[in-house]
Amino acid sequence: NPHNPGGRVWEKEVLEKIGQLCQKHGVLLVSDEIHQDLTLFGHKHQSFNTINPAFKNFAIVLSSATKTFNIAGTKNSYAVIENPKLRLAFQKRLLANNQHEISGLGYLATEAAYRYGKDWLEELKQVFE
Repeated sequence: NPHNPGGRVWEKEVLEKIGQLCQKHGVLLVSDEIHQDLTLFGHKHQSFNTINPAFKNFAIVLSSATKTFNIAGTKNSYAVIENPKLRLAFQKRLLANNQHEISGLGYLATEAAYRYGKDWLEELKQVFE
């Protein structure tokens, strides 16, 4: 949320229903929010973890500076996992299967993007709109 390539942003009510279904059936939810900063035409992104505090217990939220700031090759993505047990399980699995790491240049590019890239991002969104 938002969707790629169409940019559809799911309404809060829809996300609430999805969260309730996951909670009811004990399902883990992975929320791909990699395009969170690329919402257009007045739509607003709302992270899944902010809709209902209980959803933090079973949600993994994914994002990436690579997509947001068009810095391909830096392999910089991240997961937000608020549940400590779930986070530990994720970290163990990630460390066991990690074959690629972010480079030093990737760190620097990502820091610069978050520090200085917001104006560029807003200009880009205006071009798209």
